[in-house]
Amino acid sequence: MIKKVGVVGLGTMGRSIACCLLSCGHEVIAVENNPEKRTQAKQEIIELVQQLIAQQFIIEPAQIVIGRLKISDNVNELKGLECILETITEDIYAKKELFNLLEEVLSHTAIIGSNTSAIPISLLQAEMKNPERLIGIHWGEPAHISRFMEVILGDQSSIVFAEIILAHATKWGKEPVLVRKDINGFIANRLMYALFREAMYLVDNGYATIKDIDRACNNDIGLWMGFAGPFRYMDLTGIAAYAKVMQHLWPDLSKESKIPKTFQEIFDNVNNKDRSTATFYSYREKEKLEWERNFLDYSTDIKKLTDKYKLKISQDE
Repeated sequence: MIKKVGVVGLGTMGRSIACCLLSCGHEVIAVENNPEKRTQAKQEIIELVQQLIAQQFIIEPAQIVIGRLKISDNVNELKGLECILETITEDIYAKKELFNLLEEVLSHTAIIGSNTSAIPISLLQAEMKNPERLIGIHWGEPAHISRFMEVILGDQSSIVFAEIILAHATKWGKEPVLVRKDINGFIANRLMYALFREAMYLVDNGYATIKDIDRACNNDIGLWMGFAGPFRYMDLTGIAAYAKVMQHLWPDLSKESKIPKTFQEIFDNVNNKDRSTATFYSYREKEKLEWERNFLDYSTDIKKLTDKYKLKISQDE
């Protein structure tokens, strides 16, 4: 088992990934160039670890868990490590530049995992000295709680390195899926964005409001998706009926390739023109932060519920 793991980038995902690794017994060397982020990251990781202890996901004292963390601004600190997880900005050029630096520091057998949600791994492998060691590792949010993980093979990736990550992922509390052929968006994002496109189509064409579409998802897809994926769900509800629906419904689904009208209008109407502040709903002061906190609590409850039924099903088998 790999004992020491490097994490490059301590934004929201990097901090959560570091917490996950620490909670599973790894020593973590985290590299972050931004001094303000380094300070914020340490405090937030401590808070995340304390939450996991309070929720009884960790039985070790917090100081022992946090004692396994080292934060630096120097990639040379990663020398000798056999697994590095990159979680910097979603920019192909920034990632490539980082990989060039890492290849100067790491052994040729060290695994580099890129936490990208959409950039094809094959593009990131271009110009690498040892492209076979680069594996896509797409974590779900929040990374220290979510069971989700996609392990993606680029055109030049070695399955040997992917299998090492898959074996470790189960120890990290994940149920990893292997994306065997590189494809834009991988698995989860392709499915999710198909849903987003249809939702926007229904809003743009006046079939339903944003609130009603959210409510429909909460009470239908959201009810079963954590228990069974689409194929299992069709099994449980009888696949015979789906063929007729597909035949009549699929030709009518949105095939739009442009940014939806409602989506664009939200961007255009942002007062300060900072797109990062755009939202579908209006929020009172601190209300959005409350939603984010509730989402973390909800994710924790879902993990407990999912663990319960996974255990029950395995016992039945």
